[in-house]
Amino acid sequence: MDIQSARYYMSVYDCRSLSKAAKEHYVTQPVISRSITALEDEFGCTFFERSKHGVVPTEAGTAFYQYAQKYSVFYQEIAAGMSAFSGKDNLSLSIAGITPPVKEILPKAVSEFNRMFPEIRINIERFVASEIIPLIQEDSYDFYITMMSDIRTFPRLKSRLLLSERFHLITKEEMQPKNDREAIRLMKENPIYVLPEQDAPFFYRMAVDYLKEAGIGHPDLKTARPIESLSYNVSANLGVALSPARHEFNEPGLSAYVIKGSPHVELGIAWKKETLPSKTFISILEKLINEKE
Repeated sequence: MDIQSARYYMSVYDCRSLSKAAKEHYVTQPVISRSITALEDEFGCTFFERSKHGVVPTEAGTAFYQYAQKYSVFYQEIAAGMSAFSGKDNLSLSIAGITPPVKEILPKAVSEFNRMFPEIRINIERFVASEIIPLIQEDSYDFYITMMSDIRTFPRLKSRLLLSERFHLITKEEMQPKNDREAIRLMKENPIYVLPEQDAPFFYRMAVDYLKEAGIGHPDLKTARPIESLSYNVSANLGVALSPARHEFNEPGLSAYVIKGSPHVELGIAWKKETLPSKTFISILEKLINEKE
């Protein structure tokens, strides 16, 4: 038995349902079912009676639940004890991320994760994209959420694409374009706000190249930071804004139009160490992003 199997088992016991346990752990029901069957085979006992209403623990199943709880606690003690030798806190995960996921996605992901791993602390710090590169070089965090273009320069890290989106044109609601042609006209007629190159070099260069290809150029290209300032400037009727993704900053009266002819901006996550908590956290994050789309 490993710690993941023990956690699956405890979830099935608490929920009295294979499907509910699968949802808790962001896996499919067959994964949970195979894990329970493997445990029953390993210990030569039947832990649950299956029925159309769910599962009912047997006497052996109730006894095993108590052992699984002890095993989980002991695993936590091992992780905490080994921190002194590894130089890292094995009961915490640290995340360095750019603003959009830190504001919009991570709070819910952390809440879901803490429900499953209440003993593990998650620390989140917000950076601009250009600041994350030296953090990766120094191996300062467990996770890095930033542009895939930057992550790909570190092949030693495991990584995954989280989100791929085209540019969004942020305008006042009454100005919202119906198509790319209207979007281009608005950008020709108004100052365009983008993130500065020192904060988001990859996005800035993509924006400049796109504007040139669209025949807009960038004589009125203006920069604003932090990213919230893009919407603030639009709200103040100072112009329109190009955003790397759709963001909601509680600014009434704004709209975000997806520019279909623009390039894709890719957001990714990178990590170095593969553990049960890290794999679970990534699964939660991916699920929330897919729901958001």
